[in-house]
Amino acid sequence: MLAETRRSDPLLGDAAAAWIGGALADPPFVRSPAEVSGLLGIRTHQATAALAAVRGIAARILTERYGIAPAGHTHAGV
Repeated sequence: MLAETRRSDPLLGDAAAAWIGGALADPPFVRSPAEVSGLLGIRTHQATAALAAVRGIAARILTERYGIAPAGHTHAGV
């Protein structure tokens, strides 16, 4: 997902890395849009929009590569 978001837009790649960067920590954590905005030096609404785009890319990857429907969808082709 990080490579895909970076290819799409460098800001999205940075936002994705900041957002999920602690997912493998002990204990794991995922940053909020406010935390991501602080790390990247952007406004919170920009971080919120970037993370929405990151989630969209992640959903597309899950669907296209793995046939997994994102939460809230019942069909992998959605």
